[in-house]
Amino acid sequence: MNSCSLVVLTIGLFSATSGCSSTSGTANGNTDTNAVTFTKVYSDVLSGSCTPCHAPGGTGDSAGRLDMSTQAVAYPNLQKSAAGASCGSSGLTLVVPGDAAASLLVEKVSSAHPPCGTQMPFGCGGPSPCLAAAQVQEIVDWVNGGAQND
Repeated sequence: MNSCSLVVLTIGLFSATSGCSSTSGTANGNTDTNAVTFTKVYSDVLSGSCTPCHAPGGTGDSAGRLDMSTQAVAYPNLQKSAAGASCGSSGLTLVVPGDAAASLLVEKVSSAHPPCGTQMPFGCGGPSPCLAAAQVQEIVDWVNGGAQND
């Protein structure tokens, strides 16, 4: 199998496959039978780190119009083609299935200086902790795996 990796600087370093091709496996080149599911991403990361703000009445819901209050609501909202109000007219895409490097969600949780808005979870690095490298990697793996809803 041919593989490549993109190293992204976050709180620590993590690697994510991007633009890799494979000569074996399934039609989409994904041979990983342990692919990260949206249920896992939601329960491990989003529900605890994002819903305090990104839910009706939360500060992120009113600012960025990204409601992640439940798994059923979060998935279609993350699949919107363009970023919300906090990123203005950036034209950036929240989740680009199969391409974590092009997904604003990944930039927002992994970069201290995302292309628009602030790093998430809001206030991290101050009184709130930023996501652990393993949590960021889980999001990256889900996006690179096609960002499917299970």
